[in-house]
Amino acid sequence: MLIHAVLPKMRDRGHGCIINIASRSGTVDVPMTLGYVSSKAALMRATHTLQKEMELDGLDPAIHMYALHPGGVRSNMGGGKGLMSKLKDLNKANTMKSALQRT
Repeated sequence: MLIHAVLPKMRDRGHGCIINIASRSGTVDVPMTLGYVSSKAALMRATHTLQKEMELDGLDPAIHMYALHPGGVRSNMGGGKGLMSKLKDLNKANTMKSALQRT
């Protein structure tokens, strides 16, 4: 993490601000995005833990840590199809599988 490169300099100066871009997805369960939501949740926890370390070292509020949680953004992340389209495809596949198993 880049934090390890800049934090010692901030400690020497006695002030600074680190802003990490997390995601609302780090706080909720989103099917089929395990790697993404897990990494965002880990970034949020790391940011919070580092802020607590600043408090213990007497550097809070001089050094601030923030994890921003922007909301949803329309994109083709995940291979060109939106999540809702993927979930619909999965539902269709499961419905077909169930129908085949009954025959």
